Amino acid sequence: MNRFYRLLAFGYFPKELPPIFKTRSFARHTFNLSSIESYIDNKWQRPSPFLLQQKAHYRRKLDIVSPQAILGQSHIIASNYNDLQALFNFFPGDCSRPAFNRKTKFRRAVRPFAIGKGYSHRKLELRSRFPVILKLDVKNYYRSIYTHSIPWAIHGKQYAKTNLREDNLGNSLDRSFRLGQDGQTIGIPTGPDSSFIIAEVILSRLVHEMITRNELRSGRIVRYYDDIEYGCESEVEAHRILSKFEGALREYELEINPDKVSIFSGPKAVEAPWLYKLRKFEWQVDQKTDELLEIFSYVSSLAESFPEDHIFRYFLQKMRTTIVREDAWPIYQRILLALFQENRGNAKEIFDQFTYYREIGWPINKKAMKEALDRKVHHQLSGVVTSDLSWTIYGYLLFDLRISKDLLRSVLKGGDCPSMVLATKIIYQNNISLKSEINSIVRLWGKDVLNSSEWLFAYEILANQWHNRYNSIELPDNCALYEHMRDNSVSFIDDEAMSQISLPPPFRRQIEDAEHEDELTEDWLSTVLVDEEDVDESDDEGDDDVADADWRYY
Repeated sequence: MNRFYRLLAFGYFPKELPPIFKTRSFARHTFNLSSIESYIDNKWQRPSPFLLQQKAHYRRKLDIVSPQAILGQSHIIASNYNDLQALFNFFPGDCSRPAFNRKTKFRRAVRPFAIGKGYSHRKLELRSRFPVILKLDVKNYYRSIYTHSIPWAIHGKQYAKTNLREDNLGNSLDRSFRLGQDGQTIGIPTGPDSSFIIAEVILSRLVHEMITRNELRSGRIVRYYDDIEYGCESEVEAHRILSKFEGALREYELEINPDKVSIFSGPKAVEAPWLYKLRKFEWQVDQKTDELLEIFSYVSSLAESFPEDHIFRYFLQKMRTTIVREDAWPIYQRILLALFQENRGNAKEIFDQFTYYREIGWPINKKAMKEALDRKVHHQLSGVVTSDLSWTIYGYLLFDLRISKDLLRSVLKGGDCPSMVLATKIIYQNNISLKSEINSIVRLWGKDVLNSSEWLFAYEILANQWHNRYNSIELPDNCALYEHMRDNSVSFIDDEAMSQISLPPPFRRQIEDAEHEDELTEDWLSTVLVDEEDVDESDDEGDDDVADADWRYY
């Protein structure tokens, strides 16, 4: 599959957005444009911010960059990928060098070369070979990258600084990234796969330069994104290497995170200690209510002991491997909703669980779920709006729940762009009388709204005609791409995505077993009907009424 298409279709929006947001429609109608450059202007645009709720008191800013910016970045990267690929370090400890996914089941265009166990094994190998380990990472890496350092990494700093206006790969990428963030040179967007590739180019070049200057040895380093471990013979050497890293990072306008520096010797965990406990826990099939409560209590105690780790998320992922007993399902629903109330950004995994059980025919307590969603909306709008708000609005759509006009009105006034898009979809889908509020928002927008941080909301209103005929959204001067998108009915909302469910094996087997039982029943009934063709129908008087009653009951 074309790399350019994959970056647009599977590497554009942050993967943490609700799955109803898709970019495949955009990719289909843009990746084969005859002249990409004619659709990209030098007008600066701003990304739509998306605050990812990761921990109770930590939100990570992600970016939904404008279509022009991602089109330019992706086209330059795809067209020159062989040259960029040559810059990645190909040594055993380089675990995060980019690799394009060949199968779209991964739902991302690009992934790190070594993940999970592969990374852990390399760290363990390093620790088995050297008595002292230096561990460090880069402070606010994506947010600290100086866009002018992109040509430094590709062409060398001296050459790049003396050829600032040369039409080369590095300068083209520098411009394309500044284009999508209002001209700013500090930081690159967090979320798109294009940023992941460029971030890897910079750190790979930095490490390569240190190795070339004999400051590092390639066989001693393990790197995963900006997390670095280096094997040393002594603490003295570790401090010397740390100083070398500080100097090299300063050359690229980057800094070490002082809170993450450690020098240690002897045995050291390569994974979180609680992982062993949960992996070895007995995840029984058909878990009873008491067992389920015991597991939840145990997981909760681990979460209290390790508040910085995503223990509940791991618990929810482990629960994909089993199905609770049907009489324990009401209790499990309450457990899921209790987890939903906690601000840990686990909405996706929680909604997945509800979806799996709905698929096997088990009823959802919609009253309890609606109460939980309503409370979450109130909570989000009373403080800092995070990703939990858009996931909550998505929950109303996913489980066909009614949301009040007052809540929708509040989301339109105080939500972020993704949640406002979903709220407006609900308003028009259900013909709720809040269209005047949307029109009031549209009237306040200037001609440049599609270049602003509200571009996603504005474009979806334009594309879906979510406004009355007396209001229109003015296209900016750099409107060629938006006109093309509008004329081809491009939307970033994909209703079909809500029904595209990948069921874990236990749930898939349960459905298959149920279908097999239905087939056996149908075979038996057909045999019985054939055998009783000659039976006097008067003997069966009243059976039809009973059958009808049974059918209505079930």
